[in-house]
Amino acid sequence: MALISCPECGRQVSDKASACPQCACPLGAVSVGGVGVVTIQETSKKWKKLQLLGAIGVPVCFIGIMSSTGTDQPSGGASAFWVLGMLASIGAYIYGRFGAWWHHR
Repeated sequence: MALISCPECGRQVSDKASACPQCACPLGAVSVGGVGVVTIQETSKKWKKLQLLGAIGVPVCFIGIMSSTGTDQPSGGASAFWVLGMLASIGAYIYGRFGAWWHHR
């Protein structure tokens, strides 16, 4: 057990303490021995990319559906393309969320 100085009051506090017992200053982000605190990314970029792809794809496909159905010409093929794109985007977003949840540590 090492003693560190509280950044608020200067009192010597255990490095295992979560807060200073005198001033209640949180000590979780205090560096010990000159080494800073490192935050570890727990969700991989693969799952974040899938979520981003889905989140961007849904509004783009929605705009595509609205623009293809707003014309007077029958455009069943274009509308079906945008609907499938919307379903794929929603699926990618849900799959990314589930994967991030499943592989989260």
